[in-house]
Amino acid sequence: MTYFAPNDHIGIQTQFSRAAAMYDNHCQIGKKVIQQNIAYLLPTCTNMSEVTILDLGCGTGLFAKEIQHHLNTATIYQCDIAPSMASEAFNHNTNTFIADIHQLPIRKESFTHLVSHMALQWTHLSEELFTQLNSYLKPGGHALFAFPTQGTLHELSESFEAIGLKPPVNNFISNQKLTSLFSCINTIPTISEHHYTSHHADIIDLMRHFKSLGANHLYTPSGNMLTKQKLGKANSYYINRYGNNKTINASWNISFVQWRKAQ
Repeated sequence: MTYFAPNDHIGIQTQFSRAAAMYDNHCQIGKKVIQQNIAYLLPTCTNMSEVTILDLGCGTGLFAKEIQHHLNTATIYQCDIAPSMASEAFNHNTNTFIADIHQLPIRKESFTHLVSHMALQWTHLSEELFTQLNSYLKPGGHALFAFPTQGTLHELSESFEAIGLKPPVNNFISNQKLTSLFSCINTIPTISEHHYTSHHADIIDLMRHFKSLGANHLYTPSGNMLTKQKLGKANSYYINRYGNNKTINASWNISFVQWRKAQ
């Protein structure tokens, strides 16, 4: 097993491109997150004569396909760093382009809405990034971002730590840290946390699930030698601690962050 850090753009691009063809079959949590973010988005569109939305890290374009059932007058743009993901999205919406979120080829004040669903954690989260993203919103525009946050996949982390290995899980950001990054945009965001659970046969099935999403390479460890024996021990710990009716549970803490740009 190899790993990359969240700012390893080439590694991220490669792995997500490899997963594009089968991605939709495995992103059950992602689909739930999109549905919830749409529920938060729709009230913000009331009385808007024109709605233009940019989906950052769009994957295969699931958001664009779903939002059309609720808001068919909106113009949806979408971008992804992974060419094969963008290609899948383009098949359903030609307003699709390949881009790094840190280097978007768009003008300021172009959109009424920015959305992102479990994608921004693969970037370098900083005040600079959120200042840049806020500049793409029209005055009075809305940003609605979903982040996996602290506590996500804690069962997997605990199981690896129990056998003396660093967990194959990113250090997910806390809501407190997330809030502190928004001081640069002169607004106080609303953060709503939702909890989801996925179910897997065992720890190997869970890690295969990551691979099917393109998220199997999660961090850069130091001296982390994962053998079949060690993986078996981690699996036994996970099953004993979090097993339920021949499956194991994996927790996902998703924070939905919303803000409105000043008029």
